[in-house]
Amino acid sequence: MRLDRTRAELTQAAAAGDEEGRQIVVRQSAAWTTRFGDLLETSPEQEAPMRELLGFLREQLPSGTAAGTVTVHATASEQAQHAVQGQGTQHNSFGPGQPR
Repeated sequence: MRLDRTRAELTQAAAAGDEEGRQIVVRQSAAWTTRFGDLLETSPEQEAPMRELLGFLREQLPSGTAAGTVTVHATASEQAQHAVQGQGTQHNSFGPGQPR
């Protein structure tokens, strides 16, 4: 039942695509991290089945996707400079003579 409620909440959060939805995802991630940590503390024999489950879940993600879809809306004007990234590695340099 808890998993079903979590799925419904995360589905709704993803559909909203706003800051509140992002915070729901962060809270659920922290809650489930704690739950799994507690499970491993009290039942260390569950480590192998949990690793198997995580491997299965990783295989279900689209190729090259670690965090799902990322949508970014950014606006700049005049002399403003900004850099936005959803995931991965990004290097930015801003200033006179720097590539933009």
